[in-house]
Amino acid sequence: SQMRAVELLWQTVKECRARAVAAVAAPVETAATTMLHRIAGGRLGRIRLNEGLIPANLEVAGTATPVMLDDASGGEREQIFLATRLALAEVLAREERQLVVLDDVLTATDTARMARIMRLLEESADKMQIVVLTCHPERYLALEGVEFFDVEQLAMARRATVR
Repeated sequence: SQMRAVELLWQTVKECRARAVAAVAAPVETAATTMLHRIAGGRLGRIRLNEGLIPANLEVAGTATPVMLDDASGGEREQIFLATRLALAEVLAREERQLVVLDDVLTATDTARMARIMRLLEESADKMQIVVLTCHPERYLALEGVEFFDVEQLAMARRATVR
């Protein structure tokens, strides 16, 4: 019947999605963990993703229970999510260049880790287009080969030419 066909189609789509996510999740977890260790050191452990490819927790060697992200500091959570987004783009960029948009993602990150993140962003820019939207452009001045746009000034200029 039609209901059974719809149910079978739904089940098939769910299984295909689960296989696709599983195929991407492991390389993203590995790449994200490597990036996180470059930023913050190895003590934070391995990033584990949920079925939505969102960081779920950290596996730390020598502990049986995963560390929940709520137990990480605000800066560490920022770094975990940044590493995961860059890793996902990197895995997808193997096929074609990807766009990564970051919206004020590093507001609680300390200066030492910010310097390591700058190096990571510069390296990642070879493989992907990175756009950072921020109210703190001074934090990104050390980046090499960056083009800065003041969105407010661009909007004002556009309004002036439209009138």
